[in-house]
Amino acid sequence: MGFPTARPRAAAILLALALIVSKTAAAQDSLGLEALRDAVYDSAPLAEIEAEAQKAQSLSPQGTAQHLRQSAIDYFLARGYKENGDTKRAIPCFESAIAAADRYLAQAENPQVPGLLAKAKALSELAILKDLVFLAAKGPQVPALAKKILELDPSNLGALLITASAKAYPPRVFGGDPQEAIRLVDKALASRPGGIPGGIPGGLAKDELFDLRACMATAYEKAGDKAGALAWFSAALELYPHNRYALERLGTLKK
Repeated sequence: MGFPTARPRAAAILLALALIVSKTAAAQDSLGLEALRDAVYDSAPLAEIEAEAQKAQSLSPQGTAQHLRQSAIDYFLARGYKENGDTKRAIPCFESAIAAADRYLAQAENPQVPGLLAKAKALSELAILKDLVFLAAKGPQVPALAKKILELDPSNLGALLITASAKAYPPRVFGGDPQEAIRLVDKALASRPGGIPGGIPGGLAKDELFDLRACMATAYEKAGDKAGALAWFSAALELYPHNRYALERLGTLKK
């Protein structure tokens, strides 16, 4: 893939990040949900997403990971419903994901960061779908959860992406600030310890890498940088070539 010559640093980051996807995907799949995750991110038909969710549900283990895994299943299924315009079914699934994360967190022997991250991701989606009263009451919990995660794990990319996305996607009237989103992602990449020279982070799963690229693409588009947005959306589609959001934004930018 070619990148705009005006964006040599972005190109270097993208190429370096691509090198670590394969070796980190296995770690992300420790919950056995890779097929469900990929179906959602690649905008598969809803019937396929539901089938993968049922398959994952049938394999749910017992023990301390049970609630965390259930939260992830509910979260991905909710994302599938949301992407297909079915808000009525998406909302209760996101609520179930939050409840499962809370059950995980209630078990004191469990590491807190995975549960907090699962809760923050589901709550950030739910706050968008529900009414303004819910947004006003629960929305501030999302950055608070991200802050708590970063206190426990300062280089946690999931929490850093939640913080950056809160600046990249909303309009300015709701706190959006695309330049700040770009700054936050740049800071995240520079501050994480990496196995690759240049501060490129080493713990990225495929969906996290897609979220990073889509976040940067959205921020560049809203900042008026068409070349940067095209490069990052194209890079996102290298991971999930059928992703509906990235395809729609790329199509609009090319007009």
